[in-house]
Amino acid sequence: MSSSRLDEIRKRLRTEIGEAANHGSAASRDRFSEISSRLRPDISRKSETLDYVDQGVQNNPKIANDKSARFESTSDKVKPQISRSAFCPHCGERLSENASLFCPSCGVPLEGVVGITKAPTESPTGSLKSIHKLFGNKQLIDKDEFSDPGIPQLPARPHCKALCIGMGDYHQYSPLDWARKDACDLSMIFDRLGYQTTLVLDQTVEMLRYAIQVFLNEVNPNDELVITFSGHGAGVNTVPHLTAIDSHGPNDFFDLYKYFVDPARNLYAKSMVVIIDACRNESSDAPDEVESYVRPKASEVFENSEFGFAILYGASTGLYSMDSPFHRGITNGIFTYCLKDELARPGQSLHETFRKTRKKVAELMAALDSEQAPALYDELKKDFYFYPNHG
Repeated sequence: MSSSRLDEIRKRLRTEIGEAANHGSAASRDRFSEISSRLRPDISRKSETLDYVDQGVQNNPKIANDKSARFESTSDKVKPQISRSAFCPHCGERLSENASLFCPSCGVPLEGVVGITKAPTESPTGSLKSIHKLFGNKQLIDKDEFSDPGIPQLPARPHCKALCIGMGDYHQYSPLDWARKDACDLSMIFDRLGYQTTLVLDQTVEMLRYAIQVFLNEVNPNDELVITFSGHGAGVNTVPHLTAIDSHGPNDFFDLYKYFVDPARNLYAKSMVVIIDACRNESSDAPDEVESYVRPKASEVFENSEFGFAILYGASTGLYSMDSPFHRGITNGIFTYCLKDELARPGQSLHETFRKTRKKVAELMAALDSEQAPALYDELKKDFYFYPNHG
């Protein structure tokens, strides 16, 4: 079938779908199903960047059956509600009652889709082809958001998983110019290093919770985990908290221990390294207004004595982590800009990576007549290498 003929039929189908969505015409919907079933072989279903997710963490026996797990499941609350008569805006596939975050056929995000809506048709950038999962609009991700790390693609390391989060388009707080690119660059580095990598860009509180659950749902015993976050952060009673684009107070913040460290320990992961390019100034909200997370005592809950974790901070306690000024030609947050080259050095330990990064930050900030001091908190049980030198 010629492309012009196919485009003509698709256009007619979209018209029929719109009528079905707006007027509830059962006949039009049945007509669409009949025609689309014949066209299906000619319509591309290929999606190399998105995976369909139809279950939350509550369906994972590793968590649901573990009474010690303290990570509250909220999947039922955050899945977008898709009507029975909805169709995918990209490929035209009818969406089932249980359709979740992505179209099961082509992978287009479905957040907020009810009935038929118009969607961009451009192909995603090739930089995303090997990203394991993406939470964000692939149509809005430009190749300019990725910098080639200049390292070869290493063989897959199934026990290594990375979650890279970039939040820049804030509603209540000032937008950040380079947080998305920080996450994209780091996701590319960890993908090249053989990690199973998930990328999360500009998501709401509910969607970020869901993305975290999906990531944890794939954690296996003895996995080595890396979490990166670029965006607005704060301290709440000195505990690091992360934010989503619609966070508007501490009760919408993400306690680092509640959402990341403790769940990973409960899942018997081997280690977790958290990289935070965010400010660490203390939240101004009164402590009694915050629903504080109380960490359980390790002797009472945590049987995973082998687990260790470390946190690399872009700034010391009470200080700010700088988003780069454009006119200096640095298209990342200052900390991420200095860190990302060090992550790609074979055989370099985490401590050496941090030491060199902190030195670079100090030199760069001195040139900018400013000050920023990265910090490291380490509870790892053994030396850690982002890029092991097996040679």
